[in-house]
Amino acid sequence: MPISRRNALALLAASSITLSGRFGARLARAEQNPEIGLIDDIVNIAWATLAGAASRSEIEMEDLVIANQTIETEDESAVVILFADGSSLSMGENSAITIDSFVYDPATSTGNSALTLTRGAFRYVSGSMARESYALQTPTVTIGIRGTELLFTVEDDGGTECSVIEGEAECVSRISGRALRVLRRQSVKAGRDGVWQDGVRNFVHQTRSRAIEEGLDAVRRVWRIRKRHRPRRRRNRN
Repeated sequence: MPISRRNALALLAASSITLSGRFGARLARAEQNPEIGLIDDIVNIAWATLAGAASRSEIEMEDLVIANQTIETEDESAVVILFADGSSLSMGENSAITIDSFVYDPATSTGNSALTLTRGAFRYVSGSMARESYALQTPTVTIGIRGTELLFTVEDDGGTECSVIEGEAECVSRISGRALRVLRRQSVKAGRDGVWQDGVRNFVHQTRSRAIEEGLDAVRRVWRIRKRHRPRRRRNRN
């Protein structure tokens, strides 16, 4: 039986401070790239590439997520990543991220998380660490989280749209340095030149990703399912 979300969090938290338990052996073999999350849900095809690796690997349900890893989805594909602190990132179709760093101590709920959203559509929910512990960036914008749920669209040219569903965020142009404070149910948009367009807007933008707008269960009913997923570890035991 697949592990539950609650059990997955407990296992990941334990593995972040010890080398015992379900993930301990793998952690011992990968001290430079600690395993800090897992694939909580997936539709169709996604890929993971570790920094410096010569090739990429296809992702399965419950695969472990590693620091310094790039994750990409294909057309009509989506992924949900669950991190050890309880934060989560949903990636829509044709999206890519890099996990720059992730450190978490469950005993004190302290650490830091830094992600680069390279292209595509995303929904991010923060976890148990202090709000200043989270940093997100795109090619044109750096986002400091002051809340719990954010929505992103990152264009191929780096243009970025960010909406706050709950909480607030400080969005800073990586080019001009101009910062905008974005509150609940507000959004901002930066062009490829990093210039803010129209300032802070009093609405939540809509992405072009059906997976982000409607959820993975919804797209399973309308997309052509190219691959049925089950946990790799469970599959290997059969």
